[in-house]
Amino acid sequence: MKRFYFVMAVVGVVGLATAVPASAQAYGGGPGLSCSNEVVVGDHFPPNTTPTVYVDGQPVGNAQVGGDGTFQFPLPSSVGPGVHTITVQGTSVSTTCTVPTSSSAPATSPPPTSPPPTSPPPGGQPSIDCPGNAVVGEGFTPGSSLAIYIDGELTGHATVGSNGNFRFRLPSALEAGDHTVRVGGLSLRATCSVNEVGGKTIVKTPPKGTAFTGATISLLALVAVGLFLAGAAGVTAGRRRARRDGSPAGGDRSGS
Repeated sequence: MKRFYFVMAVVGVVGLATAVPASAQAYGGGPGLSCSNEVVVGDHFPPNTTPTVYVDGQPVGNAQVGGDGTFQFPLPSSVGPGVHTITVQGTSVSTTCTVPTSSSAPATSPPPTSPPPTSPPPGGQPSIDCPGNAVVGEGFTPGSSLAIYIDGELTGHATVGSNGNFRFRLPSALEAGDHTVRVGGLSLRATCSVNEVGGKTIVKTPPKGTAFTGATISLLALVAVGLFLAGAAGVTAGRRRARRDGSPAGGDRSGS
């Protein structure tokens, strides 16, 4: 009878030992493993060690065991979907991790977006004018170089300042008259009126008829001098004729 009870006790102990999972047995005193949300959790490992973690027999990294003998090791993204067996170097314990299949739709390229509007350069919209003897511009991109065309011909380049403005001096050899000024790449145009006086360029002269040119003044002076000389010569000739005509009478008067 005693032998029967002994056998039953041994059978019960063996049954309990086989019914408890290996990981639960390990947590009783030796290393243990578990897996939750694709993170391997270890317990009762030698503190401050870095054992290698294996997935399906292949090393995937090293776990960092803390001073309390525990660690957490997230599965790397290289581990594909499915059920995987996890083991750790130097132990016989193992566990399984299930990596679900991604249910998200394949990523699609976002629709193209238009670039954000650029802020206008200082001064607002570009504009050009022709005051004085230069072409001036406002509202251009600072630091840019602009080609200046006069009557369709490239005349030079103007550099825009940090305030968005530029000033381009008209060439002194520009012929008198109205000239169309244009900035390359833009439809902006301005008219410069040029008049040559004494070899210097004067822009925006008064309307015709309100001022005399240097040539006109010289011509008028010559006409005035000619008239004066002609008048003086006429007066002198008249006096001479008068003397000739009055000389006999003068002689008679002197004889009496």
